[in-house]
Amino acid sequence: MEPQTGGIRRPVALARKHRHRAILADDAHAESHFRSALADGGLDQHPFDRARTELLYGEWLRRNHRRTEAQPILRAAGETGSRH
Repeated sequence: MEPQTGGIRRPVALARKHRHRAILADDAHAESHFRSALADGGLDQHPFDRARTELLYGEWLRRNHRRTEAQPILRAAGETGSRH
């Protein structure tokens, strides 16, 4: 992924890059990448990407025994998916 998006400055590409890094990262670093992917606004015009990132982040939180934190994120993923 790095060679393809290394020089791209488009917000959606950067958000996707953070999502992919989160998937590949160990637990100590994954959350910061998920948060970066969702925080920069790059996914605002890409609801499928936003929903996918929220779903992956929520699942990650659940796997790490953080169910209370996962619920609103998983709910947001479902709402985004049902609107589009």
